[in-house]
Amino acid sequence: MKVCMDIRKAFDSGIGVYIRELLRGCNVVDEEINWEFIAKTTDEFPLDILPQNHNFQYSSASNYSFKELISISRLTNRGKADLFHTPHYVFPFGLDMPLVVTVHDLIHLKFPQYFPLHKRLYASWMLHRVKKKAAAVITVSENTKKDLIEDLHFDPQKVFVCYNGVSDVNINPKSPEEKSAFLAKYQLPEGYLLYAGNLKPHKNVSGLIAAWSKLENTLRPALVIVGEHLDQYELLLRKVNDLGMQNQVFFPGWLNNSDLSIAYQCALAYVQPSWYEGFGLPVVEAMLAGIPVVISNRGSLPEIAGDAAVIFDPDDEEEFRHSLERIVTDENLRKGMIEKGLDRAKEFDWKTTARKTIEVYKQVKNF
Repeated sequence: MKVCMDIRKAFDSGIGVYIRELLRGCNVVDEEINWEFIAKTTDEFPLDILPQNHNFQYSSASNYSFKELISISRLTNRGKADLFHTPHYVFPFGLDMPLVVTVHDLIHLKFPQYFPLHKRLYASWMLHRVKKKAAAVITVSENTKKDLIEDLHFDPQKVFVCYNGVSDVNINPKSPEEKSAFLAKYQLPEGYLLYAGNLKPHKNVSGLIAAWSKLENTLRPALVIVGEHLDQYELLLRKVNDLGMQNQVFFPGWLNNSDLSIAYQCALAYVQPSWYEGFGLPVVEAMLAGIPVVISNRGSLPEIAGDAAVIFDPDDEEEFRHSLERIVTDENLRKGMIEKGLDRAKEFDWKTTARKTIEVYKQVKNF
């Protein structure tokens, strides 16, 4: 079987993690697949990412441009593959082979107020093209599958759930010396509450700051917010300053995988306050790192966490505050969540993701 995949976003955050780890998983699974990759001309791929049988074709087309819709199809059709897999819902015109599409979430349609009109229209147009053209759609959670079926009336027989995995390579245990060096490097205190991700509005980091600020002074640990200083960063910074808590909230910015691993392990607990998630990878990473997790009850988060998290309603600030208080003060609760979290994290493995994805390929090829 020959599979063509668009991997031009392989070094982005989010979807890039999915592409890289899926390919690593396929490499380990070692199925007899010949791969034709569409990549950016500037990308250089580590050998451990790439399956043994592969070939590259390169494109200079910008993401989300009209040029990519035309030029990518020429490259794809030239490879004469059995199917084309796009790890995002953007795909070119004029494909002459079956199409497999991964849809991670419907954030543009669920929270249109957070996106400009042109992005909402583009996302809606592409998703309707997926509905019409795709031979199979892969989602990373049952919740995203449900959204596609209920909101956009996708055919349930064409939608397959392949959970993301989590890589223990980036969550390997760190020594006390490494932890101390990390805390000194970023000037962080010990035993903080942690959030990691982007600072877009739907992540509800503002709600996290508000609920955290209502904790009693004697109970309130520091709050560390990891993520690039983009999107709502300035707004969040002003909120912290207005609360007079700038000495208790830390914004270290984006962290590489090694530092993020230590950030998890130095935390008292991890908090995911989002209004919506298609999967919620940091939740599983935190579990694997051995820290308790507090999550909102929205999107896929309860599905992914199972019973291994403290869950709150993000519309209820007092419930949110109380959930933080419980994880800070109740040692038995923390221990129980850590044990359950470690067990739960074992259920998310990129090799399993790869196997299930290849099963979808085979169904499409043999249809």
